[in-house]
Amino acid sequence: MREKTKQIIEILCVYIFITLLTLFFWMVVPKLSVVPRILAMFLFYIVMCTIPILLSKVNKRPLSILGFCKDKFVQQVLVAICVLVVFLFLAVGIPLLFGTKLNEIIGDKITNVREVFFQLPFTIIFVGFGEEILFRGYFLERIKSITSSNIWAVIISSLLFGFWHYPSSHSLVQVIVTTAIGVLFAVARIRVKNCTTLSVGLAHGCYDATLVLLRFFRM
Repeated sequence: MREKTKQIIEILCVYIFITLLTLFFWMVVPKLSVVPRILAMFLFYIVMCTIPILLSKVNKRPLSILGFCKDKFVQQVLVAICVLVVFLFLAVGIPLLFGTKLNEIIGDKITNVREVFFQLPFTIIFVGFGEEILFRGYFLERIKSITSSNIWAVIISSLLFGFWHYPSSHSLVQVIVTTAIGVLFAVARIRVKNCTTLSVGLAHGCYDATLVLLRFFRM
């Protein structure tokens, strides 16, 4: 019981810290000029990746506890592609079939090609992997360890993911959407063979990058 209490306190501290950091980020960064803003964005996601890795090292937990696996690299990438395709169909394809306009799904058009060249590597490497290491790596696995329940691990980690987006969007709709995204990636991590944190990180990053390309090339 004492060990579980320590783990719960650790999870709460990490979530409170990352939420406060996010609040500070969205209060300060929009006021910065272009170069400092870009550097701050990179630093923010580096911190996000570093926290769970450092905690694993400090507590002498293997990185496999974050959902990483050294074996079957090709299979992990193939799973990432499958998850990406399914998610694009659910998040973009189905709404389009029901008559939703593309700009309502993906956002405003990007007209600056330099923004595209920045956004593509940033979303794939930093956003995708940063968020997945923390939420589908650290939170999902820690909660599963505490509750001994895949269902509760999926629900709680996905809710944490959803509410974490509120400081940047101030939208409950965005919270609901990102919670649903969290459920999809968490279920894939737990239920799909060879689906690791690498898989969902790559799928997440490539999904965001695909939206960037759609925003740039759409008429």
